[in-house]
Amino acid sequence: MEALLRDLPFYAMYIALGFSKDQHMGDDTVIECVYNGIDEGKAYMSYNDGNYNSQLYEVRAILLIF
Repeated sequence: MEALLRDLPFYAMYIALGFSKDQHMGDDTVIECVYNGIDEGKAYMSYNDGNYNSQLYEVRAILLIF
């Protein structure tokens, strides 16, 4: 999967993608790309418990090593 954005706005924004076996996005992993509004985008993994999404910062650190 690939995506390209042109003429990005000057404010922070994100896009996230998650796959779930149900319609509730509970107990699921999410991949998110966060743009800082200036010149940088970063990919993160997060966990969605069905009510709240939490970034998994330790996973990003591990992924950067490999």
